[in-house]
Amino acid sequence: MFLICYTLLNAVFYTANNIAYSALTALVTKNSAERVEMGSYRFMFAFATSLAIQSVTLLAVSALGDTAEAWRTVAIVYAMIGLIVNTLSVFSVKELPEEEFVDTTDKRNRERREVRSCRSCQAAGSNKYYLMICVTYILQQIYGAMISMGTYYTAHILGDKNLFGVFSWAINIPLIIALVFTPTLVAKMHGMYKLNVAAMPLLP
Repeated sequence: MFLICYTLLNAVFYTANNIAYSALTALVTKNSAERVEMGSYRFMFAFATSLAIQSVTLLAVSALGDTAEAWRTVAIVYAMIGLIVNTLSVFSVKELPEEEFVDTTDKRNRERREVRSCRSCQAAGSNKYYLMICVTYILQQIYGAMISMGTYYTAHILGDKNLFGVFSWAINIPLIIALVFTPTLVAKMHGMYKLNVAAMPLLP
């Protein structure tokens, strides 16, 4: 049951939500600098929220009795908060009209939009950039799974589950700080690609 719920949550519902959510930056502005800033703000709040959840969850569960029911209650609270936040995003963000991005009166543009699903899949399978993104996303999911094991590691290996909050701060704070400077660095390096190339030697 857990495997089914986890798969539906991450492979189906999260994908459906995140594809639309991630596409917003490209549909609300044509300014590349604004897109970079929006992406940075998005991930800053994402990491900050992750940090808050990882720091508070164990304390909340312990306060509610440290039982299965306590975990369920905390999960329901998080689900309600997520529903409210996503609903605000849906109703407060206005996309630019399609005419701003493509000439819908052009026959060739209409034909491109009518490409069949099978042809799209074939094109994706032969597109090296799509495959690179796919591999990167899989690695991100593995990274996320490893981070989720932090609760087990701090509780049963280090012997103190409260260390999970410190563990979370050590991971998320550097990411948030880096995102603060990302728009400025992208502008100075004249593009995200050049910034990524320049940052590669800094990776461990």
